[in-house]
Amino acid sequence: MTQRQTLLCLVLSVAALSGQACADYLKGQQAYDAGRYAEALPEFQTSFRQGDMRAAASLGVMYRNGQGVPRNVYLAKQRFTQAAQSGNAKAQNGLGNLFKEGQGVRVNRAAALRWYQKAAAQGYPPAIYNVGLWYSSAGDDAAAAQWYTKAATLNYPAAQINLGNLYLEGKGVGKDAARAIAFFQAAADQRAPMALIRLGTVYKDGLGVAKNYAKAAKYFEQPATLGDVYSQASLGWLSYQTRQYQEAFVWSDLAARQGDKYAQHTLGILYEGGFGTARDLGRAGVWY
Repeated sequence: MTQRQTLLCLVLSVAALSGQACADYLKGQQAYDAGRYAEALPEFQTSFRQGDMRAAASLGVMYRNGQGVPRNVYLAKQRFTQAAQSGNAKAQNGLGNLFKEGQGVRVNRAAALRWYQKAAAQGYPPAIYNVGLWYSSAGDDAAAAQWYTKAATLNYPAAQINLGNLYLEGKGVGKDAARAIAFFQAAADQRAPMALIRLGTVYKDGLGVAKNYAKAAKYFEQPATLGDVYSQASLGWLSYQTRQYQEAFVWSDLAARQGDKYAQHTLGILYEGGFGTARDLGRAGVWY
């Protein structure tokens, strides 16, 4: 453990949580964050048995998502409920998700909101964001914007993206492309792929700004490489527009074979004109 983590365990020990339980939890969290779920599971279970409600919340997440264990929403509900009732914000948010999705319980939007608000009151960014989502799904964009702003201020990428969308479309807030781009960029700086996609779209389509194909392509590159089909199709079209025909063919072919109609049309154009590939009217007809 780091010095800071050791100090935290000592503080919690004084508060009646054993230092060993804290150490087990931290080991589990480190393994979980690294994607080593089978290793995280016994550490969380041991810590939970010693009364650490953070471990209960983490077990709830693992059972809900089927990480290192078979997916079991009923066990997820049990662990979330135990931790949520003790005031754990992560568990309160998790319980809200179960009520929202009807997992292990009947769908209950009012109950979902109550649990989200309990966690949000503790400053838990995912819950603050989820309250925003709740109001957005209820058609109240102004209230959603207020909650997204709170979470965005805490550097929560999903909230920054959604808030950027609201500013771009002028829903619940005044239309402001510059602020939208700023929020998208803040999320992109945290390596959020959707933020890069939104920035690429803004410059590709000229949404509140002048079109800039070079900038758009730059933003689409990472998500396209990670397998996002829309980004691949967009790169194909942008490359065609800027006469980089070989790149246009590679990206369009990749996205077209995954069913993207936008890419299929671009690929038809490339085959018809012999751009980046041999001219083939038959293949062009197949893809159009």
